[in-house]
Amino acid sequence: MVNLSLGQLAGHEEWAAFVQAFDMVTIADGAGIILAAMANVEEVFGVPPERLIGERAAVLEADGVVRPSSTALVLRTRSEQAVLIETAAHRRLAVSAIPVFGVSGQLSRVLNLSRDVTDIERAKEGLNRARRLVAQYSRELLRSGADTCATYPVFSSRSMMDVMVQAQNAAAVDCPVLITGESGTGKDLVAKLIHAMGPRKSGPYLTLNCAAIPEGLLESELFGYAAGAFTGARAGGKKGLVELATGGTLVLGEIGDMPVSLQAKLLHLIEGQEFLPVGGERARRLDARLIATTNKNLRQMTQAGLFREDLFWRLNVIVIQIPPLRERREDIAPLARHFLGVFNRRYGRDKELAPGFEETLMCHSWPGNVRELEHLLERLVIMVHDKCLDVKHVACELGMDRRLTEDMSRVSRNRSLRDTLESIECHLVAQAVERHGSTREAARALGISQASVVRKLRRWEQRFLVE
Repeated sequence: MVNLSLGQLAGHEEWAAFVQAFDMVTIADGAGIILAAMANVEEVFGVPPERLIGERAAVLEADGVVRPSSTALVLRTRSEQAVLIETAAHRRLAVSAIPVFGVSGQLSRVLNLSRDVTDIERAKEGLNRARRLVAQYSRELLRSGADTCATYPVFSSRSMMDVMVQAQNAAAVDCPVLITGESGTGKDLVAKLIHAMGPRKSGPYLTLNCAAIPEGLLESELFGYAAGAFTGARAGGKKGLVELATGGTLVLGEIGDMPVSLQAKLLHLIEGQEFLPVGGERARRLDARLIATTNKNLRQMTQAGLFREDLFWRLNVIVIQIPPLRERREDIAPLARHFLGVFNRRYGRDKELAPGFEETLMCHSWPGNVRELEHLLERLVIMVHDKCLDVKHVACELGMDRRLTEDMSRVSRNRSLRDTLESIECHLVAQAVERHGSTREAARALGISQASVVRKLRRWEQRFLVE
């Protein structure tokens, strides 16, 4: 408790600096009437200053301006309170509410010191939603008997948490979704996730790779054909995947490779919610969710005339971009441990990861993304005879040089995280100089200054000579 009068407190020479350390400060009297507040009242509380100043804390709480009222809590308990409140502006504040007593012991003032934790709380909520999403998806896979090796979402990065939340939001609405990302990032995983979390989860889940089927057959595979539509056609015709996916989800993989001539029919399918089989005379209704995936830049393809602009904008309503593995390195170690467990169970092995193994994985650029990491762990579990998968095994598989292998093998021997990361960074710089032939070109490729390249290169060379 603070045994100071308000005049003494306000007159303190460091008061102004003290107040600036908080996002909101309010002062109430002993009856709970708000006497003063910082200038950003409306931004934080969602009401104009005249609505707050002069009003009782209990009334503000009853009207939903603050929930709960830290001032009201102090009035009831006559003690300091630390509480998380939410305002009418949907801001969340961590409040330290301090009672100020007069010389005779009466409650004179209540000082509320608040920090805005809205973004932190939302991040926690997003993480919890993502965790619940993963758990629910896992149960769906186990119920269906699916192999979770390639489909179980494992992540710890904020960017993938955002992807999972976007997938959950997309699953709630029956609208086309476009999933983009490099090959091997997990576009199919996210598509399955959307299906498993959506209202059509009990229906079929079908995929069509637009790049794997000849252009002449793609239309009939997609829309089916009527009897006698062409030479060699089945006598009774054939249902296409659009019709077979009725009640479920149809994923059009590598949509960027779909012929322009067929894109117009896909646009009609999305906009008109109907399609016409090849050689057919009667249109049929679409009753399936459509998800498109691509590893290409459709916007650039549109500008080059390789992809219909109207179809691009129709697909561009819900877009989920999956970042490459090199941009979310926090996921490498948990993914490696996950795949190790999967393949140990699959092949009856008991392999372990030696110290430095996960750190060595961080040095690789992973052009094949998660798929490359998965196949690496499977190969090592099968082919390595030692119980422990060591640095030398992964370095050999990934074509890393001797210096990096030796440096990473020392990670577990009194090396700090900072030193380890510095070694990795310097090694990558050295590789870039060797690959591009000059420090200037290496700097341009790495997106840093030439001076930084020279400095890191010297540090790398000195470290190697010393060690």
